[in-house]
Parts: sequence; structure tokens; C-alpha cells
Amino acid sequence: MYKLKRLLLRFAEREAELPTLFIIPSSPHFLFQSEYFRLQRVLLIIYDPNVTMIKLFKVKEKQRELAENASGGPPIKKQSAGELRLHKDISELNLPKSCNIQFPNGKDDLMNFEVSIRPDDGYYLGGTFLFSFQVSPIYPHEAPKVKCKTKVYHPNIDLEGNVCLNILREDWKPVLNINTVIYGLYHLFTEPNYEDPLNHDAAAVLRENPKMFESNVRRAMAGGYVGQTFFPRCI
Repeated sequence: MYKLKRLLLRFAEREAELPTLFIIPSSPHFLFQSEYFRLQRVLLIIYDPNVTMIKLFKVKEKQRELAENASGGPPIKKQSAGELRLHKDISELNLPKSCNIQFPNGKDDLMNFEVSIRPDDGYYLGGTFLFSFQVSPIYPHEAPKVKCKTKVYHPNIDLEGNVCLNILREDWKPVLNINTVIYGLYHLFTEPNYEDPLNHDAAAVLRENPKMFESNVRRAMAGGYVGQTFFPRCI
């Protein structure tokens, strides 16, 4: 028992950093209460005449935070695996000049950002379309959630901004990245696809009468009605 007491004292003195909380056993073989309160470690000791069980609740995470914030500055936010991967993706972006990325909440919030696309070819030439990206902490094992914030007449984007892009759904793989997604969105504007639509009316017009589809797109981008739906100007 003496060796046990010495061991506990050495351990607690070495690891001491926080105010002490103890359950003091009633056995006379244990340390005096005054000795316990000298220690600076969160230590729980449970003693039984037949079974001695010592549980040391380590506070390494708390100690690490205290060490990191010893300068008195604001708490340091730890990055998730998803944030680390996203930071890598963004640092390696290689986008066409017609695509831009913005961080409306500042660079401290990488997980929520916006991408603007201005197609330089096809039906949507000259328009500007804004997309919001919401990235999960488990990214890249889950695809980012992407919505179009610009109301657009498009077979693969519905009026609520939902986007039909295969790599955001069943074809997503962790090897893909943000650069791939942005290029996929850009491709939707240069080659809209009527075979996998969200806006079925626009898809039907594109399939059956491409000239009328082009006219509808230009009217919508200029700010006007297509059928009963009004589209704000985006050109």
C-alpha cells in the first residue's frame, strides 16, 4: 500500500495542472485528506478491502487546449478531417477564368462558400449563375451539397435551385474534389442534358425545339417570363 501511495503522489505531482476532485475512501490505509488536496490532478480513487481499482481520468485534450491558448488569445478551433481535405482542394483549384469562388462568411468558414459561373459558350453565354456549397465534416466521404441561388431556366436545375449532376449523387467518390464539381456545373451550362431532367418542361422544349429553348433561355436571363414563371435578370 505504501508503494501505491508513493506512485499516486509521483503521478499526480508530475501531471498536475487542474484543481483536484477526490472521493476519499474511509480506509485508514489510504493517504490523509490533506495530502490529497495538495495534488493538482483530477483523480478518482475507489478502494475496496478486497479489490483496489484506480481510475485516472486523463485530461489530455483539455491540457492541449490550455497549452495552445496560454497566450490568452481566443480558443483555437481544431480542424476536422473534412476541413483539412477541403483546404487542400481549394489550394489546388484550377478553374477557368469564367468561374470564381467566394467565402461570404470569411476564410475561417471554409465549409460554406459560393461559386459564380459565367459561361463563355452555349445557350447561357453571358449569364452569371451563383451556387452555394455546403461541405460536410466527413468530406470527401460525402459529396458537398450544392444549390443554385440564381433562378434559371434549365433542364437540369429546378426552380428551387436543386441541381441534377451525377457526381453529386450516385457517382460521387472520395477521389473527386471541389474542382471536379465546379467543372461539372460549368459543363451543365455548355451542354444541358434533357435526358436526366429536374425541370421537365425545359427538357421537353430542348429535346423537341432547340430554337425555342434558346429563345426561352435568353428571355429568362434578360429578366422576364417563360410561361407563368418569372426569372430575375442575370445577364
